[in-house]
Amino acid sequence: MNPSDNIASAMRSRLRALVEHPFSQGVIITLILINAALLGLETWPAAMEVAGGFISALDRMILAVFVIEISHEYLSIDWIFGVIPGVFLTLQWSLSPCCRRPARWPY
Repeated sequence: MNPSDNIASAMRSRLRALVEHPFSQGVIITLILINAALLGLETWPAAMEVAGGFISALDRMILAVFVIEISHEYLSIDWIFGVIPGVFLTLQWSLSPCCRRPARWPY
């Protein structure tokens, strides 16, 4: 085992601690609820006339936070044997990060 493996493992551990921290989880849940309200406002023509630009910009910013959070979550996962990152995932991997995302994906 070379020193870079220890550094990578330590970085993954720190990243996992950040992702799994109760404050981080609370922020993500809050953003999910705000995003749900924004999706509801996007279906209301009067709201889109008044604040359409703001609603769309806020929606994109929240989407960017979701993308960053899910990438951090996947980067914190331990890879099988540490040999081929990105090809084989350990059994710790699950679809839970994908399932708790907002209903709308970018299109």
